[in-house]
Amino acid sequence: MSTTPESPTSPSAHVPPSVERLLIVLPSWVGDVCMATPAIAHIASHHPRATIVALGRPNLRPLIEGLPFVSAFEGGSLRMTDGGLRARIRAQRTEAVLLLPNSFRSALFTALCRVPRRVGFATDLRGLLLTDRVPRRDGVMNTSSMYGDLAEWWTGTTPPACVPRLAVTSADSSEADRLVGAPHNPLRPLVILNPGANRADKRWPKERFVELAQRMTYRARTGTAPLIAVNGSPAEAELCALIAAQTGGMDLVARGVTLGGLKALLQRAALLITNDTGPRHIAAAFGTPTLAFFGPTDCRWTPTDYPHERIMVADPFLEEGLIANDHPLRCAITRIPVTDAWNAIESLLDAPTARK
Repeated sequence: MSTTPESPTSPSAHVPPSVERLLIVLPSWVGDVCMATPAIAHIASHHPRATIVALGRPNLRPLIEGLPFVSAFEGGSLRMTDGGLRARIRAQRTEAVLLLPNSFRSALFTALCRVPRRVGFATDLRGLLLTDRVPRRDGVMNTSSMYGDLAEWWTGTTPPACVPRLAVTSADSSEADRLVGAPHNPLRPLVILNPGANRADKRWPKERFVELAQRMTYRARTGTAPLIAVNGSPAEAELCALIAAQTGGMDLVARGVTLGGLKALLQRAALLITNDTGPRHIAAAFGTPTLAFFGPTDCRWTPTDYPHERIMVADPFLEEGLIANDHPLRCAITRIPVTDAWNAIESLLDAPTARK
């Protein structure tokens, strides 16, 4: 059952609150799932007695666990050959599904599941597979706004905020204790470096991450040095091991970090330094001060909209009408200097922070 407080029913709602068995098809990327959580919470507030099932890749389960407005998680890849998953969805007698991805496959899969109402944007030639086609606004839109538009169409009311919402479970906390040791020393600030990315041109040079870590250690020479931890995916194990060795930090990849453990660590962290990747959105959910580097990906597509993030772009003078993705040389991430990053870190570490 959803525990999100009930919101007033709007006469412009397209899906009535009486619908009580809902399916939300999640995006594939960690950051996108985080950006979708405010929209999911808003829909849950419209259906206070509903069972809401989130459907997504199995690796996303730890990200969703603990959320009070999600009743259950179904893991699957939406393959047309996965008859077992389709059978489970049918057995739940799902009344309506919201498709957060814009893919043809997600629409076809839920149509084969025989969900009576299938809601989403009519993109990727999938309009005939949807029962309810949500108009998509013209112009540049960020991902959070698109999810918000879907939630607004569904409920007839505007979502109040787009800051990600996540929860840390007791299992997540135990995992974090295993990774960095328990009990946590509040006098030794935890700083997490996230030097990887799914593309090489989104990675700020590794030696600059090392220099920032060394500067932070030197800055604390009269106090307690920070506890440096280096995070990444299994595919980034070599990169993380190298940076951990050069900074004297902990290699979280070598210690088997999971998404659940990372949630708990970011909730505790004094600072996250990251490229344009999913962990910055996890950090936003917990109010963790964050420094994020953007090269040839435009930061306007993935805002976190909270005051404790500093975004560094490769070309701060890029004209408003241009998109960084279209100018890879001008927006090369290597153009972000260490000195500017360090100034941003000092402002974050010195600023008072109201943590969630």
